[in-house]
Amino acid sequence: MTESSKRFRSRLVLLAGAVLLSACAGENLFTLTGVSGSGPQIDITSPSSNFDVVAGDSVLVQASVSATVGLASVRYAGWYADDGFAAFNSESETLDGVGVANLSTYLTAVSGQAPGDVYIVVEATDQGGAVAADSVKITVN
Repeated sequence: MTESSKRFRSRLVLLAGAVLLSACAGENLFTLTGVSGSGPQIDITSPSSNFDVVAGDSVLVQASVSATVGLASVRYAGWYADDGFAAFNSESETLDGVGVANLSTYLTAVSGQAPGDVYIVVEATDQGGAVAADSVKITVN
């Protein structure tokens, strides 16, 4: 499987997981692992579950991430819980093998952002190719 196929597959699985978790109550967390064992560890520290944001506003996302084999990259996204469409523009950063990082970024609203429940997802890839993600559900009003 090519590297591009692996990335597409992991994002498709993350999207499917976020949509499936929309029926769960409370904080919705999930982890996916890949080829290097336990994979990255991720903890979203902000926003908290059930956070409210005004439609059109940005949201600050903060996360603590780590990987025993070093982190390669982190991606931030926000998808509507009901249909999986983007509610926020995604952001990415390269980490060049750092083992532990406390990260933050602002996700900006997509044009025409509508009210609804949204999963904020932080996805990390380690140097071995393993992918893991954490999510919280917030509400766009």
